[in-house]
Amino acid sequence: MRLSRFVPLVAVAAPASAWAVDAAEAEHIRLAEEMRKLAARNAWRGVEAKYTTMLELEKKGVVVTVEDHMLGAQAARQLGSVYDVFLRLNAANTLAPSDELKGQIAAIESSYGLVKLDVDDKFKEDYTFKPERMPMDPSKRKAIEVVQREVAEERKFIGMLPVGRYTLATQTFDVTNGVEERLEVYIGPVRRNKNKAGKTDTGAVAVREREGFRLDLGPQFTRMGGTSVEDSEGAVSASADIASSASLGGRAGLGYEFFLKKGWSFMIQGGWHGGFAGSTQGSTTPDLNVAVQDPASKGIQSVYGWAAPTWYYDDLSITIGPTYSYVRAQAVAVDADADGAFTGNLTCGGATASIFYGLFDTPGIANSRSGFSAAAGVFVSKSMMTFPWAQVAFTIAPEG
Repeated sequence: MRLSRFVPLVAVAAPASAWAVDAAEAEHIRLAEEMRKLAARNAWRGVEAKYTTMLELEKKGVVVTVEDHMLGAQAARQLGSVYDVFLRLNAANTLAPSDELKGQIAAIESSYGLVKLDVDDKFKEDYTFKPERMPMDPSKRKAIEVVQREVAEERKFIGMLPVGRYTLATQTFDVTNGVEERLEVYIGPVRRNKNKAGKTDTGAVAVREREGFRLDLGPQFTRMGGTSVEDSEGAVSASADIASSASLGGRAGLGYEFFLKKGWSFMIQGGWHGGFAGSTQGSTTPDLNVAVQDPASKGIQSVYGWAAPTWYYDDLSITIGPTYSYVRAQAVAVDADADGAFTGNLTCGGATASIFYGLFDTPGIANSRSGFSAAAGVFVSKSMMTFPWAQVAFTIAPEG
């Protein structure tokens, strides 16, 4: 193909890319103007919404200005979100460092601490959040009121609280200044167990125990290396080689995670892994004079087991561990005499790694988060034939 044929495509692609950047910048200018108008009317929720939308434009190459970050920080301050104020002041200071900005950041670090409050869905008793003493400073008072509202409505809060002593349900704790370490307070379900004397002991679970069912469901792509195919019909078996092939399909797994200790759980999962649409290059086996030449292979079907430890932190979890699979590979073989279908049956070891991020609470399931995961792995047969694969899945997993 001549190079001149590509010139019109390049000429079209370049203006299209420039147009996308110009459109994003035009949207940025529009949002910035609306933010200023809303701020002039003290419509801070509107400013917050525009600023959040503006941050999405950074993915398209737009540079959010110092003025934008400062308006965002002012909106967050008026709405009582001190942690957002802190983050936005830091963003502005990164773009244009100044003593004034550094002073504001230092003032927050000296008067507030980073916390995570978490009330288990199974905790049925009162979980009121309250300070030992409500501060007189109106900004600190508003920050505490925001936390009280979020805990009451969402059962959780991640952000900053004024330095002081607080009570959540039955736990009393002290918030110290600084952002180097985050204080985590978890209110778990109350367990009632009978001791040796026949009396009932009660006690809340100390940490959130990440335990429950996990579901992974989504499309996958598998690359099937050369493998052996057996004729499953008749008294005499024969075999042929299948050269490298690829298939698109799906992967579905259901398992259970068992809590080990804070930050760690152990998962056992079983499921199906199959490919339907694919292509196969032909190869010939000299002994059988059989060539596998079908341009669209029948792909693979397999069932698998996966046992793996899981490390988790908030909504992020990483699971890595060994797998064992029974794989059934199918292809069409054509010889000189007759057509025939060949099926290869393999047992494979392997490994799988998955990274998951929870985006929202799973409706109707307590202590569960739904989101998306990316996974990759490989099946390896006894003869060292490999089946690497990758998947993007919708995942439901226990809350960590």
